[in-house]
Amino acid sequence: PHPNAPNTQEPAGNAGCFPGSALVHTSHTSARPIVALGAAGSTPLLRGGPAGLAAGPALFFTHRSPAAVVDYFLRISTASNRSLTLTPNHFLPVLHAGEKATSLVPARLVKVGLDSVLVLGEEGGYVEDKVVGVEEGVRGVGLYAPHTESGEMVVDGVVVSCATEAMPPRVERVVRGVVAVAWRYLPGMKAVVQAVPSWM
Repeated sequence: PHPNAPNTQEPAGNAGCFPGSALVHTSHTSARPIVALGAAGSTPLLRGGPAGLAAGPALFFTHRSPAAVVDYFLRISTASNRSLTLTPNHFLPVLHAGEKATSLVPARLVKVGLDSVLVLGEEGGYVEDKVVGVEEGVRGVGLYAPHTESGEMVVDGVVVSCATEAMPPRVERVVRGVVAVAWRYLPGMKAVVQAVPSWM
C-alpha cells in the first residue's frame, strides 16, 4: 500500500502515538504543536516526576511520521472540556472510581463516567478530571511519540505516559534509562540519537 494511504485499523505492535494536531506543553502555561518539535533534546517538555512538574528534554522519538494518515485514534473528552487524541494502545495515568492512586492503563481501556485523568490545574500541579466521552475511529494526520526522562509528559493539557503496549512501562523505563545514561556519560551519543528521526 501507499505509505500515506489511510490505515483503518491499528496495526499489531504499532507504537502508540499522537497526531500532528497534538499540543505538547513546554511549561505550565505554554504549549507548542508536536509537529514543531525539533530533534531529540532540542525542546524542553513539561514532564512529571517525584519532584512534581518540571521541564526536560525529549530523549528520543519512537515514531515521528508527519505524513502518516490513520483512522484509529481515540479521542478522550473530560468534564472540563479537555480533549486528548491518541492511539488506543498508548498508556496514561487513570484514576478509577473509588481508588486513591492512579494506574497506568492503555487509552482503549478508559471508562466513561468511571475513570478520571490528570490535567494541568489552573494554579499549577495536576487535578483530577472526569472522563465524559471516548470516541473511536478518529482520523488524524501524523504519528509522533516523544519520550522524556521521567516517562511522562503533558499533551493537550492531559498527563500521559510515554509507554505503549508495544513498549510497555517496564521496557520503556529501561530504554529511556539507558538513553539518559548514555547522553550523560558517552561522548557523542546525544548527536547519534538526534540524528535518528525515530526508532520505529
